[in-house]
Amino acid sequence: MPKSEPIWRWPRSVGIDNRGLNYGDGLFETILVSAGRPWLMDHHLQRLLRDAGRLDIEVDERSLLALLDEALEHAGTEPWCVLKLVATRAASARGYGYTDNRAELLASLSAVAPWPDVPEPVNCRVAHTRLSLQPILAGIKHLNRLEQVLARAEEDPARYPELVMLDAEGRVVEGVMSNLFARFGDELVTPELSRCGVAGVCRRAVMELSPVAGSVLQRDLSLDELLSADEVFFTNSVRGVRPVVQIDTERGATRYDSTEAALRLHERFRGSLC
Repeated sequence: MPKSEPIWRWPRSVGIDNRGLNYGDGLFETILVSAGRPWLMDHHLQRLLRDAGRLDIEVDERSLLALLDEALEHAGTEPWCVLKLVATRAASARGYGYTDNRAELLASLSAVAPWPDVPEPVNCRVAHTRLSLQPILAGIKHLNRLEQVLARAEEDPARYPELVMLDAEGRVVEGVMSNLFARFGDELVTPELSRCGVAGVCRRAVMELSPVAGSVLQRDLSLDELLSADEVFFTNSVRGVRPVVQIDTERGATRYDSTEAALRLHERFRGSLC
């Protein structure tokens, strides 16, 4: 789906000395808003504040909440939209070093298509681009997304709406823009993210829905294991739960006939939005 111009943004422009623009020195959240109501807002804010602390970026909570209130006033005019929040380190003297750890806040609202009643299954492929190992940044949705940019450019999104990304040592980590789950019988597995990857809020929500999803384990997951799973699905806070019907690799194609857990989770999440 082509991206539309934001229906609201703050501020109107970003200066050339912004550290997020220059160095990727910051982090962001993308929050789904339905009929003016933000989904998983507590999860998003907790992650933003926690991970800003890990990067030594000081976010003023009163300013953040005031910006959110203003954004949600504008969101009420759209049935479905996405609120993007960005926190970058304050501009400082030229160079990588910084003397001010206060956050500069940016935000925008863009209209999006509604969640479907039934999620559309996707075909995917294993990306050639690998994720670097960097435990200091693992789990953080920081602004350094060049690996995802390169991976997404490998294939036409119309053919492969998502790609499976491996780390530099060949472990399954996530999708380009999603987290990943594999079901083996009654057990759900999601890759553990202590070396790299983004700890998504929808991933967290799935892990908290044990009555719906069954037990969820975080552990290393090899590509061979993934290909032997009973079911595979992606999760994303904007796109929701998307079942995988086929993964293509250099060795051929693996089909998945079951979408049981994905459909149950999608129904549960969509019910909370409508």
